[in-house]
Amino acid sequence: MKRLSPEEERQLLHECIVCGRKDKVIQQYWNLVHYTVRKTLTIKDVPFTEDDIGDLRNEVFVKLFDKGCRRLRQYREELGHGLAGWIALIANRTVLNYLRKKGFNSLSRKNTRVPIEEILDLKNEKNSLEVMEERRLIQDAMEKLPSRDRLVLKLHYYHGLSLPEVAFLIHTSVGAVYTIKSRAIERLRAQINGNYTSERLRKNIV
Repeated sequence: MKRLSPEEERQLLHECIVCGRKDKVIQQYWNLVHYTVRKTLTIKDVPFTEDDIGDLRNEVFVKLFDKGCRRLRQYREELGHGLAGWIALIANRTVLNYLRKKGFNSLSRKNTRVPIEEILDLKNEKNSLEVMEERRLIQDAMEKLPSRDRLVLKLHYYHGLSLPEVAFLIHTSVGAVYTIKSRAIERLRAQINGNYTSERLRKNIV
């Protein structure tokens, strides 16, 4: 299926959520979900069958339509990954949850990254008001980044995806994602250094 424009995505969501045309979402994203499930299993290097792929693909669509299409309602266009990227992310997380339940914890978590707040070496001070304020400052600085930079950091640090997985989800090369991540970190550092004077914050962000 062709890639939809933002306007076409909004129309598709309206038809699915308001008019009950779930079949249109299935038709548009069937191949994407199938490919994402297969790709994630392949990246994690675990044994799987075509039945496994089919079951996981169906589970993804169940999640999308469950509770009044709650996950589709959670989609935010301003995050910059498009509806296809959002659905691919849900498919990716569905597979990782499946692997954890099957006992592939070490495989499904081997590329996990800590949340970006924990890049700071907070040690035993994590409950102090000062540290809480520093974490808030990082969050504020994150929101000032360009949407694509913010998306890469959130997928990598908050969702624990490896950079190759991020590249797959946002439809770009791994090299481009490494560049975006490095640039985003530099921009984040500049935001913080330009607005705040906490010496510990400047020393520990990477």
